[in-house]
Amino acid sequence: MFEPFIWMFKLPNFKIHFLKLFVVSVILAIQAIILIFPLMALFSTANSFFTFAIYTIIAIFVFCAPILFIQGYYWELTSQIIDRSSDIISTNIYAKKVREINKITLPEWDVRKYIWRGFASIIATSIMLIPWLAVICLNISQISLYNMNPAIRVPLICFAFLFYLLVPGLLWNYAKRDSILAPLNIPKAIYLFGTYTGKYILNIVIMFFVYVLDIIITYILDAVFRFSQIITGITDTKALLFSLLIIIPYLILMLVKWLYLVHIHAYLIGTITPVGRE
Repeated sequence: MFEPFIWMFKLPNFKIHFLKLFVVSVILAIQAIILIFPLMALFSTANSFFTFAIYTIIAIFVFCAPILFIQGYYWELTSQIIDRSSDIISTNIYAKKVREINKITLPEWDVRKYIWRGFASIIATSIMLIPWLAVICLNISQISLYNMNPAIRVPLICFAFLFYLLVPGLLWNYAKRDSILAPLNIPKAIYLFGTYTGKYILNIVIMFFVYVLDIIITYILDAVFRFSQIITGITDTKALLFSLLIIIPYLILMLVKWLYLVHIHAYLIGTITPVGRE
């Protein structure tokens, strides 16, 4: 039950690896802040739709680089967990009880690859939503869900629940295949759910628990640091400088929390299937 929360601390050199993740994320964020004004000036020189589109893509990669970097790392880590191996541990050769441990290798460092895969994952997850949203929109149209005929409302609710149920399998397939069309492989997600039902459902329950816990921790941090009040209360440079003394520690804790959750969610998606199984 607690394995998803502690597995990463059992890996050699994890602390150094985590520190690298943190430092690179901060550097990319600072780089984005520094390049805001040069990029705004660059947009003012756009004289055609093509150049505007190119500048927009550049801006997305620069401004969203920290997010894309972490997202890309998440998918690479999930892929490594899916392809993990295992060892059998026992006290002696006559022991009746043996324990299987996962052997997980952290992904190799490639910042540009992480950023690119993070960008591709946004496209992939957007594509994943298209068929589901299309069906829902075609049925709902302009009718309110509460005023809808139960003969339509109930199947739609079941359809939405089915989508939620299959999302982990679709994400597993994307992490495994690294193709933007992989999240459309609904039969594969159904196969994973039908074959590894117990583990699949358990991981979904833990994901929900982690999600609720994340909301609670975020709320507590916001209350302790009064982040929301500080942001809305900044009126001048002096107030901004004073607020940074509180904002920076808050953002550091939020980033550490995010990076930790990345490892938890990667483990929950990657371990849907047993070692060596697909």
